[in-house]
Amino acid sequence: MKKDTRLIKLGERVASIRESKGLTKYALAKKMGKPYQSILRIETGRINATYLYLDDVAKAFDMDLVEMLKGL
Repeated sequence: MKKDTRLIKLGERVASIRESKGLTKYALAKKMGKPYQSILRIETGRINATYLYLDDVAKAFDMDLVEMLKGL
């Protein structure tokens, strides 16, 4: 099954922000109270995360969702 390029771009954006914030996948997951595997799935474009989940990711980055998705 071919991955959707939009999900791959989203995952790359999340990984880029996470790395710029000095967070590991484990640290981000812990900060969000979510399993590590869910962060891995987002960053690799394997899931289509819900609005609420992406909003939680943005909050963990101390930014709003619009800012997190800028450029996609």
